[in-house]
Amino acid sequence: MQEHEILATSTGVEAEYQEPSSTAGRNNRLATSRQRTYTAELMKAHVALMEREVILSKEVDLFRLVHRHYYTLQSWHDQNTGWRIQRSATVMRLVRQLSATTPGYVYDRLREPRDFACLTWILWFAESRQLSGRGNEQQFLLSQLAEQIQEQSLSGIEGETAFDFRRPADRYSIQRALQYLGDLGACNW
Repeated sequence: MQEHEILATSTGVEAEYQEPSSTAGRNNRLATSRQRTYTAELMKAHVALMEREVILSKEVDLFRLVHRHYYTLQSWHDQNTGWRIQRSATVMRLVRQLSATTPGYVYDRLREPRDFACLTWILWFAESRQLSGRGNEQQFLLSQLAEQIQEQSLSGIEGETAFDFRRPADRYSIQRALQYLGDLGACNW
């Protein structure tokens, strides 16, 4: 039997080359086995980076394993954590940065500190309604919300001005905070 067999249609025209099924199956199993080995090695390297503070070149097998998969691991961390893998001839280590911002969670409309303060006060208002038994089902007026925020902000931090929704800047802040909650699906209006 030849390495490749020519398949012909009923009209006698050559259709395509096809490997014998035993060779194709062996190649598929070999490819699958290589992929599993690669994945297992990659996971082992990733776990080593995550669990160990430092991987020294003295730990030859582990050091080589992480070095072999460095670009794949760094690419994953670039996309998911923002952490960097520090590497030299003798040391590998994952530098974790607690303040890394994950893309996609930043809301560009909330830009002023008072926007965030309004968001916090709105969430406080919603929680206080839950705790008092008024719940999700009861409606409230926006003026009630604004009044409560104004009252609570009066007892705020020294040097900070309380909210006054007669000022356009404060009205825009509460509007942006409510819009943000609406975009998240937290409000029904």
